[in-house]
Amino acid sequence: MTWQQFWETVSVAQAALWVAAIGLAIAFIIKMWPFIRKFFDIVDALIALPEYMEATRRDISEIRHEVQYNNGSSVKDAVGRIEDAVQDLSETDVELQNKIEKLVVLLD
Repeated sequence: MTWQQFWETVSVAQAALWVAAIGLAIAFIIKMWPFIRKFFDIVDALIALPEYMEATRRDISEIRHEVQYNNGSSVKDAVGRIEDAVQDLSETDVELQNKIEKLVVLLD
């Protein structure tokens, strides 16, 4: 069947219905495009979810490693050493203040 034979068998009403159906399909797609787009965004997010979860698990493991004692190399160990040093400085400061007060009394 050639195109000419095909178009000879198509009535004007059929052609109008086809045009109307194509127009409605295009209008439907345009109207529904935001929802279609969101659907595919959700599908893409679900596909990427396992990789994201694994990366998050690794990050949490690294954080846990840093906030638990581990013989000196963690952040928690470093904070403990800093606290001890500050306590020592505070005690030394109190001792020096006491000595200064004694010297001031002796000088008066």
